[in-house]
Amino acid sequence: IIFLRTAWMKNYQGVTNEDLPAGAGSYVTENEDGGEVYNFLPIKGSYYGFARIQSGRNLRLERIGANKNADMINNVTVVLFARNPDFGGEFIVGYYKNAVLHRNTVNLPKGTRNEHSYYMFKTKVADAKLIEEDHRVFQLPKDGPGQTNAWYVNEYVNKKFIADVW
Repeated sequence: IIFLRTAWMKNYQGVTNEDLPAGAGSYVTENEDGGEVYNFLPIKGSYYGFARIQSGRNLRLERIGANKNADMINNVTVVLFARNPDFGGEFIVGYYKNAVLHRNTVNLPKGTRNEHSYYMFKTKVADAKLIEEDHRVFQLPKDGPGQTNAWYVNEYVNKKFIADVW
């Protein structure tokens, strides 16, 4: 299991006047866009997700059981969380079960995810869940993820929190 921070959106099927990404970093704020805006856009039976990892970094897959040199790991649960722009606090917004998680971004054929033809994790539509905005009530602990966008929650000291997520 890994937690990845994204922008807050209603549907994650692209930017619209009714669904603008918010509550994320400066790129999202300045451009009202980001790679995560298509995280729940079905493409041929799968979702292709993205979470921005800070510049110069990649995912450390070995922290969730992969070989140190592996470019990807299978059967991961990716939990997506975001800062609620209206009330503050970070909440689980959705998840991908049985996902393939890549250390770095992977390119798709141009136009596959519209202008963001790259992803970091994917799963079948049936193995993912976007939590409706009104039902996003599972808040992350204040001593949780810190400022990085990838939280290796298995290392978190509060094992009850992890059990509650499951």
